[in-house]
Amino acid sequence: MAIQSLQGNLIQNQYGGNIVCQGPMLTFSPFLTDSHTFSKPREFWYEQPQYNDDGEVTHTTLNRTGQKDNFALNLGFSMTFSIPLDQSLQRRCKESVDTQISKQKQSIIDSQLNWHIARLKNCGELKLKGIEFAPWSPYFELCKDVLVMPKMGQVLPHRHKTPTSSFSLEPLSIGSIPSDEESSPSLKELQFFVPEASLLGLPPVLPEASQSSKEKE
Repeated sequence: MAIQSLQGNLIQNQYGGNIVCQGPMLTFSPFLTDSHTFSKPREFWYEQPQYNDDGEVTHTTLNRTGQKDNFALNLGFSMTFSIPLDQSLQRRCKESVDTQISKQKQSIIDSQLNWHIARLKNCGELKLKGIEFAPWSPYFELCKDVLVMPKMGQVLPHRHKTPTSSFSLEPLSIGSIPSDEESSPSLKELQFFVPEASLLGLPPVLPEASQSSKEKE
């Protein structure tokens, strides 16, 4: 009995994007066969005549025919190894597989980013409107980590405490300015008080008053 081992198609790996790679393959095929042979009719004994000197049958004897069944059991295995001859095709196919897997991973990351941005936007808009999930809701954790912060450059309504300061400024008149040059205030000092006087609603006429006093002298 002969055992024939037929090699089928090579194992193919598909990675999407119409990328199909075939690599080296080792095939291990065990086998087990048995056989049973026998003959018919089954006669285990036969009568054999016995002759005398005259050639007459005197009696018969029983003899075994030797007929028996035959059983055979064969076991073993066959092994084949297939390898492509052009290794460059395998290398380029593996590079294409790595690129395809990277694209698939990046697509998953992009989908996750779009989902989180949509969740952040929708949860933020609902919180601005005062709409939130109840703490006992199974979806409360969905928007729990979303915070609503002030916009960049936005000034929220607030209050400031203005510090108060007390000061006194005696009103000056042209007649009250002394004629003595040493006792009269200098122009620099008068200019220092002019802004503060203007804040109080007084007309800034002090420099002209000093000039008129000099003309009188």
